[in-house]
Amino acid sequence: MVAFNGLAPWSDDVPKVDFDIPAGLVDLHNCADLVGIHVVIAEQSVEFEFRYAPDHTQIESAGRPVRLRFGSVTGLRISQAEDFDIRAADTLEGVTRHSGSEFVVDLGDIQCTFAAESVTLIQ
Repeated sequence: MVAFNGLAPWSDDVPKVDFDIPAGLVDLHNCADLVGIHVVIAEQSVEFEFRYAPDHTQIESAGRPVRLRFGSVTGLRISQAEDFDIRAADTLEGVTRHSGSEFVVDLGDIQCTFAAESVTLIQ
């Protein structure tokens, strides 16, 4: 069973780009740019760091850090397109949950697959 912290759980296998938190929806596709992927060995976590602004026109000027953290990660695989272009890898295309704890994070020219026991949205 996957624990969801700070956001509403999801169970279907439809790619998610909007994350439901108590304050409303956080759109990590249209209103955010990927800044980095952090693998924290001691915590067995993978964090996707975004610069986010509710108004997409203000991402660069007034954006703030938002992290989507997956905890107790196993089987991490990161693949990069052969014709990798950074401009095609800074947008979240979707997070898909398969078979309970299996996740695929699609970032365009980068794809991450792994199993995780928790998902946390950190603002």
